[in-house]
Amino acid sequence: MQDHDPVNSERALSALLREIAEADAATGASPAIRERLLEQVRGRRRARRVAAIKMYALAAGLVIATALPVWQLTSSPPSVPPSRTAVSASDSEVATAFFPLAYGTLPVTEGNIVRVEVSPAAFAALGVQPLDASRSQRDLVLADVLVGADGLARAVRFVRTARK
Repeated sequence: MQDHDPVNSERALSALLREIAEADAATGASPAIRERLLEQVRGRRRARRVAAIKMYALAAGLVIATALPVWQLTSSPPSVPPSRTAVSASDSEVATAFFPLAYGTLPVTEGNIVRVEVSPAAFAALGVQPLDASRSQRDLVLADVLVGADGLARAVRFVRTARK
């Protein structure tokens, strides 16, 4: 049996551990490997940033796509019931305000006003008193119809030519 001196064994072990620590400190990754590893880390960071930017852009697009129609619906002018009083269309004509029709709430980007002759029953359909109560039910009345580019009538107003 060998006689082991615990103090000498501990010193020998400490010396060996110091040698290993010095060897580890002196060795490491070469500069080329270190640069490749750093470039890999930078590339992953860039990819995460790009993914985050894409996600935020998509979220912003969705917010705009949902907020814009809501804003348009809430910012449209309130529909005012048509006036029964006559307004001057020109020096020789008197006209009512425009009365919205079935598709009157749809936006009109381009439209035309078409003048037509209608029977006085058209007044009653909109709940309006005729401009000229002296007319008979068989006489035709002038009406201006606002027609959108899609061909749908949006509003109508009734016109009376002034007698001179």
